[in-house]
Amino acid sequence: MALFGRFAKQLSIAVLGLGVTLAPAPSNAETVTLTPMEMRQGAANAVLAGNPALGLAMADALLQRDPNDIDALLIRARALRDLGDYTASTRAARVAWTAAPDQQTRYAASMAMAQALSSDGKRTRAQLWLRRASHLAPNDGLKARAIEDFRFVRSRNPLSVNLSFNIAPTSNVNGGSSSDTFETPLYPGLPLSVPGRDQALSGTQYSAGVTLSYRLKQTQLSQTFVQGSLNHTTYTLTDSAKKKAPGAEGNDYAQTRLSFRLAHDVRFAGSPFGLGLEAQVTEYWYAGDELTRNHLLAGTGRLFIAQDQYAQLRLGYDWRQGFNGRADQDVSTADLAYVKLFPKGKLTLTLGATGSASSDIRYDYTERRIGLRYAPAKPLGQVRFDFGVTASRQEYDSNIYTRLPRTDDRLSADVTMIFQNMEYFGFVPSMTLSASRRESNVAVYDSDSRGIYMGFRSSF
Repeated sequence: MALFGRFAKQLSIAVLGLGVTLAPAPSNAETVTLTPMEMRQGAANAVLAGNPALGLAMADALLQRDPNDIDALLIRARALRDLGDYTASTRAARVAWTAAPDQQTRYAASMAMAQALSSDGKRTRAQLWLRRASHLAPNDGLKARAIEDFRFVRSRNPLSVNLSFNIAPTSNVNGGSSSDTFETPLYPGLPLSVPGRDQALSGTQYSAGVTLSYRLKQTQLSQTFVQGSLNHTTYTLTDSAKKKAPGAEGNDYAQTRLSFRLAHDVRFAGSPFGLGLEAQVTEYWYAGDELTRNHLLAGTGRLFIAQDQYAQLRLGYDWRQGFNGRADQDVSTADLAYVKLFPKGKLTLTLGATGSASSDIRYDYTERRIGLRYAPAKPLGQVRFDFGVTASRQEYDSNIYTRLPRTDDRLSADVTMIFQNMEYFGFVPSMTLSASRRESNVAVYDSDSRGIYMGFRSSF
């Protein structure tokens, strides 16, 4: 960015020992007369040459002439940062930001602020200013520089913050039945009514969440971190849903989740193997009432087959302590994934199994599943896509309606679109279309669900 050459007025000033030091000059030193443009160039050169004290003195001389000299303020911010006075550096960058007359200088001020904050160890704030710089960048090259700096600061920042927001019209808020009647072997030929509250209720989902991760220790081959997250989801019901279930409100189906996680990942030196260990406690609330407290222990083994492919196996055990009349559950899971990178995209194949044991027959089941995801490497126009499909079968020894075995087959699919040309401060909107269908040998458990999820995600 050209920071100099925008001013025409002359400034005559004696500079003794220009370009060497700030020490008093000898009596026979030559007096040099510089224009403001030459002063700015000389100050910048002094800083870049490793003489921030001289650059600072020259910038201060320019600011005596014009306190809002943007170039001098930016040079002053850089010089003070190099001298280790980070508070004064951020102050100079903020003044430059306030006085900046155009997008180009606001970009430069944002970068100066981010550099001072990062040097001062305030890396989360520095990342916010780098997002601002990427948004203001006047060309692709300067934007790439801001993104590169953002990634560097993020890699050095032990704290990461992830925010999520979604709004989604959905056809099945409560996971209810798609039928209003069903038959059981206990009463053959006699249809029974499904209560309105147990039928599929349509509405709009609103969700928000925050996840904080803090890296406790990191080496070239391992890292240990703690993580906390809070998510809340609530709904509004459509008029047709309210007719099905008079008196029902969207917050009757609201869900809140609070979790704390400790994890350790390691890649073994000289080996294609990696290992991850984690422990997590999660509290769930439903409609404002405490539902379960989950205690999870899990381990993940990874095999790096080549640079473009790897496989991993995850085993987990989750003890779910129930509250307010809900029975406890013991849930064991095993998931195998294979990931392959192609020139045209990324393919992920997953196989999984779950066993849930509980005194309540509604939570006593086994499940097998298979999933496939594909993300094309190149966008279509300005839109990136991610496709997924999953099929699963759940088997129950009994159910509350027939007391006979129950089998549910579920098929779900989704496509996510990321709109790259609508970026704002490094965030882009995304839209996910999803649909699922569950077919059961006990018809009351048949259900359909469709939704459109709108949200935002970081583009870098």
